[in-house]
Amino acid sequence: MLCKIVLFLLMFIAPLFSFAQNRLHAIDSLLKKLPSTKEDTNKVNILWKLSDNYKKVNPDTGIIIGKQGLELAKKLNWDKGTCNLYNAIGQNYNSKSDFKEALVYFSKAIASSGDNKSAVANIYDNMGVAFKALGDYDSALVAHNRALNLFIELNIRDKVAEEYAEIGHNYYPMADYNKALDYYFKALKIYEEIKDSSGIAETSLDIGAVCSDQKNYNKSRVYYYNALAVFESLSKKDNSKRINVAILLQNIGNLYNAQKQYDSALIYFEKAVKIFEEQNSNEGKVLTLLSIAQVNLNQKNFESSLENNLKGLKIAEEMGSKELVYTFMGNIGEDYLGVTIDTSSVNKNSKLGKAGKTENLKKAIEYLTKGLMGSKEIDAKEGVQEYSQYLSDAYKLSGNYKEAYENYVLFSTIKDSINSNESRKLFVKLETESKKEIADKQIKLDELQIAKKKSETIVLYIGMVVMLFIIGLVVRSNMKQNKSNKIITREKKRSDELLLNILPAEVAEELKDKGSADAKYFDEVTVFFSDFVGFTKVSERMTPQQLVNELDACFKGFDHIMTKYNIEKIKTVGDAYLAVSGLPIGDPNHAEKIIKAAIEIRDFQIERKKQLGDMTFEVRIGAHSGSVVAGIVGVKKFAYDIWGDCVNTAARMEQNSQPGKINISESTYNIVKDKFDCVFRGKIQAKNKGELSMYFVEGSTDEEAEI
Repeated sequence: MLCKIVLFLLMFIAPLFSFAQNRLHAIDSLLKKLPSTKEDTNKVNILWKLSDNYKKVNPDTGIIIGKQGLELAKKLNWDKGTCNLYNAIGQNYNSKSDFKEALVYFSKAIASSGDNKSAVANIYDNMGVAFKALGDYDSALVAHNRALNLFIELNIRDKVAEEYAEIGHNYYPMADYNKALDYYFKALKIYEEIKDSSGIAETSLDIGAVCSDQKNYNKSRVYYYNALAVFESLSKKDNSKRINVAILLQNIGNLYNAQKQYDSALIYFEKAVKIFEEQNSNEGKVLTLLSIAQVNLNQKNFESSLENNLKGLKIAEEMGSKELVYTFMGNIGEDYLGVTIDTSSVNKNSKLGKAGKTENLKKAIEYLTKGLMGSKEIDAKEGVQEYSQYLSDAYKLSGNYKEAYENYVLFSTIKDSINSNESRKLFVKLETESKKEIADKQIKLDELQIAKKKSETIVLYIGMVVMLFIIGLVVRSNMKQNKSNKIITREKKRSDELLLNILPAEVAEELKDKGSADAKYFDEVTVFFSDFVGFTKVSERMTPQQLVNELDACFKGFDHIMTKYNIEKIKTVGDAYLAVSGLPIGDPNHAEKIIKAAIEIRDFQIERKKQLGDMTFEVRIGAHSGSVVAGIVGVKKFAYDIWGDCVNTAARMEQNSQPGKINISESTYNIVKDKFDCVFRGKIQAKNKGELSMYFVEGSTDEEAEI
């Protein structure tokens, strides 16, 4: 988790620092001109430039000013001004991390751009940044490639190089290092041709980072030192470039840390900290403290690690960075756990060691829990994996085996999810190897056929006895080949059946044909969530085997009902069950089918409760209708999953439901209200959603008519 945080946040420190310094003067100058400017295109331009300059200084102000300029541009029917202001407002939303809203304005900018190819290219570049921030790397690549093609057509070479680098930035987090390097080298070549020193240095830094991830440390060091030399030279004329020098020192320190040369790593980190302090860069300082603490931890110097983590935590809290705050908290927990486990005299006699095992273990659990809960809140899977693993160890040491087991289960589950990308590659590799094996067998068959023809020619000369012998060999060979073909067919059938048990048929076919399956957007679906009420209390009354058996029996019943209504089961997580109707093939009755299935599941569980009493669970159900994105996650233990606000809202419906009840949202109610009796519950506060209208489904209107 440490490496990812350092890598991605450091990429933005230098540009943000120099941007703010350079733009404040421009803002003051423009504000002085504004009052005396007439309501014409000149004023539109001033408002546009103000909005653009505010994007990294105060984006909220940038949006307000941008909208004022947009209103004037529309009043003047000036398309160019309208386009510029839509783009500027979008960039301000990008700076606020409201990337979805940014994309709305970028789309409007494209629509109003006319034939201004340069403007369109810049807007596509901004769209790519927004898509990347949302984790939609495919859309980001489309946007950046469109920008690239336009800049190539316009022969703006520095912009071409920038787009090559941006495309590399998209392949990098996807761990497609070869493609990332390919585009970085294309960018570097142009920067060298146009003698752009900053571009050369920044791209060399990027190449060094990729080589480091590939564990090619010697090559990484070469590019880092090249970049360092350029930035040190540039910083003599432009002091803001000192921030880049600090970043390079930080990265070189990380290289030494990865190679376990801890003393050398600390030398570079300490140099970096000094520069970050000179440049008043809390972002850089806090990330370097994180790296220093990691080195201390690797050296089992828990007291120094704790000291640096506490310093970093204070800065992270002042910055308001949740990700860093939770990282430091988790790492502090690791320090306390480390000194608890370590038996060396150095740590035993330290101030931290003298606090005692019981106290240190208590603090380890406290801080690891904070790190874990925070990582869950911001969906930082690496943090969840790391801190749940250490929490399991801590609880085990404290004798709380129940919590130790639950955290180990969480660690194992999230580990499989994180490893899914590697698994996908493995699946494609296996498919390729299978096709190659079949092709090799066909080649052997062809060779046998050729041998047969040659043998038949020989038979003409050596007589019937030899001919019969050859024919016997051929028949035997064909029998072996037929047997082999049957084995291949049987194994392929088994593979297909296994695939269909995991994925929808349409997705499975796409995966077999292409080796991958594209994520798709579905506009009208209904998402089903359920979980078992009081699951923890009920599970405490059961042996582990009884618990697994009961969960299996319940979920098999749910699966049977979902299959009956052609509803796609997505997954189970612990005692929660997620399904969706309306994909991968659209279904106009998606909401009705979910409600019918929900009623049957509710009744199924009620009947089971009557039979088994306290040895089973009460179910709580929620549903919401809307749009989702669906696709494959991973290959090894891969899964077909869904994402979007619709999923989150369905989860809130389930969380605000009651035992034996089906709680639906207003959007689902509007679809099914004529077919089911529903009771309005009023507006209920939902976590991160505000007040939402909710309804309990009582039953079908058709059932009541029959009664």
